[in-house]
Amino acid sequence: DRFAARLFLATASATGRAYHLTAVESESGRRVWQRQLGLNLLGDPVVADDGVMLVDRSGRVLTIRSDVPRAEGEPLPDGADAGAMMRLDSPSGSTHLVVPLDGGTRLAVREVGAAAPTSASWNQVALAVGDRINGRPCLAGDFLVVPCSDGQIRRIRWRGEGRTDGREISFGTGSTGRVDLTALADGAIVMVDGGRHLRRLEIRS
Repeated sequence: DRFAARLFLATASATGRAYHLTAVESESGRRVWQRQLGLNLLGDPVVADDGVMLVDRSGRVLTIRSDVPRAEGEPLPDGADAGAMMRLDSPSGSTHLVVPLDGGTRLAVREVGAAAPTSASWNQVALAVGDRINGRPCLAGDFLVVPCSDGQIRRIRWRGEGRTDGREISFGTGSTGRVDLTALADGAIVMVDGGRHLRRLEIRS
């Protein structure tokens, strides 16, 4: 938690059929409580000021405040590939879910967590005609930066109309293989391509 008094651990059984959330005292290691979860977790727990948030691969968010768990969140949009949903944690501390739609030709984005608006819903954005996502995107401010199947990296406003802003990042990956992007705190982006080559990109507004 924010006082570093407790650790919250999300664990799975060896078979992957049982999931538990456990609170442990950070100094003694004593288990304070443990709960069975019906979740297929997407990443580590997110600690908020008033509790712990867990994200399920179905898009559901489980918030545990005090001793009262509650589930919230909209169902996935039509055409969503739940198995390909990604959780993006930005350097600013916000958490977003991104799920491909219609084979990756469109994306749905939703902010979750303590910083998200109460009415946060899925925003849908479209890639260029004939293009599709090809790897892991990242968030850079109001933009979703997306590696595309044509070997280009594009940025798209994920709030509002969801159209490209006409200022595509002029960077070709040199490959049509998978590309994974990670945003850094200084606004730059780290790109890892299929050959495991590491490159740093600078975003200019």
